[in-house]
Amino acid sequence: MALQRAAGNRAVTRAVEAQRHEHGPGCGHTEAAVQRAAVHRTQVAGQAGPPAVQRKKDGPSGPERRTVQIGIGTRGTKVKVRCERKNPQQPWVVFLPSGTDPDQREEIAQQLHRPQADIKFTNARNDEVELVESSGHGRRDTVREATEDAKVRQATFLVTRFLERMGIGDFEETSVEQALQSVSVTFHDRRLWEWVVRQQSHGDAESVEGITTSDPRGMRTVGINRVNYTFPAVVHELFHVLEHGSTRGLESGLVEGITEYWTSRATGVDFRCSRNNDSRVYKSELRFVRDALAAGYVTVEQLAAAYFHGDISAVATINDFFIQFVRQQEASSFAYTGGR
Repeated sequence: MALQRAAGNRAVTRAVEAQRHEHGPGCGHTEAAVQRAAVHRTQVAGQAGPPAVQRKKDGPSGPERRTVQIGIGTRGTKVKVRCERKNPQQPWVVFLPSGTDPDQREEIAQQLHRPQADIKFTNARNDEVELVESSGHGRRDTVREATEDAKVRQATFLVTRFLERMGIGDFEETSVEQALQSVSVTFHDRRLWEWVVRQQSHGDAESVEGITTSDPRGMRTVGINRVNYTFPAVVHELFHVLEHGSTRGLESGLVEGITEYWTSRATGVDFRCSRNNDSRVYKSELRFVRDALAAGYVTVEQLAAAYFHGDISAVATINDFFIQFVRQQEASSFAYTGGR
């Protein structure tokens, strides 16, 4: 089933954004440095108490906002989760707080009285978490942000668990556990981050969330932009730490799409947005991969074989199509701008 066939082109192209991959917010991926970001932990999944839902409507058929609460431990502490929808006919959009265990999405769905499949999950735009703490002295609302080390631990946990569920634990030269334990993650303030980005020739330092070196797997280091990153971006970068070196033989945009696909699965978000604005990160790349999977041009197992074990022949077909797609969009852009 060659993707070059016209029917195949249409099946995948319909859902792919008409633009070439640009390393936008959160991207530090180049031949010299594979992108990588930081991680985050705020919660541990726990038993939830009775649903606590706060509702606010702008009108009988207008936008609706709710706040639900999910448990994060055994001491009665809960996390507030913001939910919005444009009107009753539209799906709920749930903003998962930083570090949320995706297994708790069902708990949220039950409080919204909707199936999980009818809800869109995305990331909160910062790493502050609203907590409700109950004790013998009553209830207290607080806002906290996990330490950087705690974020890295939570991200490591989510990535490791996701891969365990896929049956992936060992590589030829190392293991998932060893590679993630050995990686050094450094958070940089603005001035030092600008220097780091200049050294790697990544362009706009403000929009780059993280950079992962292209050292052999198990020896990579990560730099994180302290003023511009969110939890899912950090998970994205941890997957880059585990990426097989052979992926450099693939189109970088396709590699980013596959990386974001793993990120969405591990964090439970359907899409993510950058911290500085509401623009979707890796929108077209992720959609390309999802449509290729839905059309049957590639399987999850083939993606894993290429990404983690270096069998890039498993994705050669969609890589060829990605190249063709990019060229088509370049030609369209050139014609639209009149060659300027």
